[in-house]
Amino acid sequence: MPASDAPAGRFGKRSAAAVAAAAADRAVPTSSERAASIAAADAAVLAATAAAGLLGPPGPPPVPVRRSPFAKADAPYPSVAGTAPPLSPSLVDAKGRPVAPHPRPPLWRRLGFAVLVAGLVASIPLLGYKGYRIISNSTSGTFTSTSTNPSDPGYEAQVEPTPTAVVIQYDAVHEPVGVTFLSLSAPAGGGGVVFVPLDTEVASPGYGVNRLRGAYDALKDRPTLARDQLSTEVGRLLNVSIGETVELDAAGWAQLVAPVAPLEIDNPEPVVLADGVTIPSGNTPLSAEQVGPYLAAGKDGESDLARLNRSETVWSAWLAKVHAANDPAAVPGETTAGMGRFAQSLAKGQISFTTLPVDRIIDATGRYRIRKGDVNDLVSEIVPSPTPAYPGSRFTVRLLDGVAAGTVSLDLTRQIVHLGGSVSVLGNGPRFGMAKTEIVFVDPTKKALAKIVLEALGGTGSVRLDRGAPDTVDFTIVLGKDILGESPSPTASTAGASTTAPGTTVPGATPGLTTTSGGT
Repeated sequence: MPASDAPAGRFGKRSAAAVAAAAADRAVPTSSERAASIAAADAAVLAATAAAGLLGPPGPPPVPVRRSPFAKADAPYPSVAGTAPPLSPSLVDAKGRPVAPHPRPPLWRRLGFAVLVAGLVASIPLLGYKGYRIISNSTSGTFTSTSTNPSDPGYEAQVEPTPTAVVIQYDAVHEPVGVTFLSLSAPAGGGGVVFVPLDTEVASPGYGVNRLRGAYDALKDRPTLARDQLSTEVGRLLNVSIGETVELDAAGWAQLVAPVAPLEIDNPEPVVLADGVTIPSGNTPLSAEQVGPYLAAGKDGESDLARLNRSETVWSAWLAKVHAANDPAAVPGETTAGMGRFAQSLAKGQISFTTLPVDRIIDATGRYRIRKGDVNDLVSEIVPSPTPAYPGSRFTVRLLDGVAAGTVSLDLTRQIVHLGGSVSVLGNGPRFGMAKTEIVFVDPTKKALAKIVLEALGGTGSVRLDRGAPDTVDFTIVLGKDILGESPSPTASTAGASTTAPGTTVPGATPGLTTTSGGT
């Protein structure tokens, strides 16, 4: 079309130049034309940079840029040759190579996820309510007491475990030379002192450890662990949990007995101390500084049991002095823990001094083995409320009086301890006047043991499984007249009187020096 015949615009005819410019604007350049344009622009930029003195040393040749087959036709090329536009970090892999973006999840999946989240949020109150109901209705960790009056049916009280401790005596090189077990049988005072031979066979020999001394030696490079292991093994022999462990060397003994020293001992035979001083036989004074070396001294060919005779001599003389002083300052340290607590409490009542009942094993090892029946007798006398040495080592009992309030005798609780049990709850049954004893258990595997316990106690009643019974104990024993008799005994009351099983202590009495030699 001639330029003069160009169509008229809004304001009249356009010039030929205007028409040509418009046509140029509408034209789409080819790829080769674009590349030539970009190259010309790049050359102009490089020339201007070089003229200004800003161009550095020549670098590597430019990397040719090819259009991705996924790119749109009108996507712009990079403005500088060899340089690609930066990509989003989510669109490149670990090596910097471009990757295709993740496709958007379908609508049904997004809607399903939203419904699932909404359902979980809505279920939170329901789950919380269900959990509350389960916990509130559970019998685990609780026992039921329907009364606060010790004379009423349904009254129950937790039994305080008998306090126990192990005292380890060391020589000058920190080797154990003696072990003593202590128990406080009653709140008013008194208890048991048991001397344990270090060559006693452990409860479960193995792994090169076949005696108490070896249990310590196996861990002697870590003294704290060695001490705890020795204490634990003593507890396993007695089937009693150890509450405290006390360590005493010569300096510790000197500090402990200094307030009441010197001690008047009845020395069974002459003893030469490490410093060459001889302690004569018979009644003789022993200074505070001599107590530790005297206990650690040994003689050629002397057995472990013979050395324990000197331990009994020192302990009995010291506790007699503490009792005579009747002063908290007679034992240094706290009166609520450690030796301060045990010595003061023992000195207030009757004390039983005993050597652990053992027999020598007939072999070349020189070991001793406990007499289990005698040990059970001993523990039932001096530890009326034991805690199991480890979970399951004793069956636990909730002992309820089904005849009348206050008719459960101490002999009965001791009988349960002797059978291998532990009374953790004392109280009254749901009603009085029951003719026969009933034992309730929650674990079906305990049925045979329940029958044995019922027969051993002299009961003629029954045993039964009850899933709803408290599962904090193995057995709930509701005593009937078949065991307790027809009429209550006013002198044998335990239930409701105290949360600690009573002992045989006469408050304020002179410490008894009851001595039992358990070794042979």
